Amino acid sequence: GKLNPERMDRAFQELIKRHESLRTSFEQDAGGDPVQRIHDEAPFTLQTTVLGARTEEEAAAAFIKPFDLSQAPLFRAQIVKVSDERHLLLVDMHHIISDGV
Repeated sequence: GKLNPERMDRAFQELIKRHESLRTSFEQDAGGDPVQRIHDEAPFTLQTTVLGARTEEEAAAAFIKPFDLSQAPLFRAQIVKVSDERHLLLVDMHHIISDGV
């Protein structure tokens, strides 16, 4: 059906505010050990694209990229418009913030 990307973006913004793991990044201390950083805010933009000539599988594969653990948030989301009435929601989350959940 019809989709309002602005409302979807606001929903993700609220999730980020509520859950510390979605505002988390990791850095190395002077000894080389990982240190978790929980930020007050994390920049997030719901990405949007149109499927175009790609297949859904190609769109999903193109969406997946490595994460920089020093930059929160460690997840991303994208809406792929297939048609006016059909959309894909792609979400990629680094396992370091979601294992065991």
